[in-house]
Amino acid sequence: MPCPNGESCADCDSTEVPHENRIKSLFANSHYAWLDKHLEEFFTLIDLPNPQWNANGMGTAHGDKCYSYRISWSDAGLPFNHGVAIYMLSYCDPYSKTVRETESGWVAPDTWVIEMYQQFKTILCDIDTRAQKEQA
Repeated sequence: MPCPNGESCADCDSTEVPHENRIKSLFANSHYAWLDKHLEEFFTLIDLPNPQWNANGMGTAHGDKCYSYRISWSDAGLPFNHGVAIYMLSYCDPYSKTVRETESGWVAPDTWVIEMYQQFKTILCDIDTRAQKEQA
């Protein structure tokens, strides 16, 4: 459906809300917003030692790379935000030793995230559930 400003926009499905407000809403619901709100909590819940990470800086530095993995994570049934959170672990010790260049050879980050998901699924789902309750 065309946007009120005359452009074609696949994500805009309502002419009720001005285009610029829909764009702001899409960003507010982006993985960057999720990381800003929840990455530090996730790292704390899995006992990742601080100060090896900076939750805000990680999202900014590495969040864009996740778009290339979106389809493979979706095909495997991972919510994108969960995949992004686990992907951020790939830059933290001890997880960083098990992805990309490893002693056993190359481990692709998208595959690594999918393989790690079951280990963190409950924690990530609990974070989402608490966030939904807080918004209600």
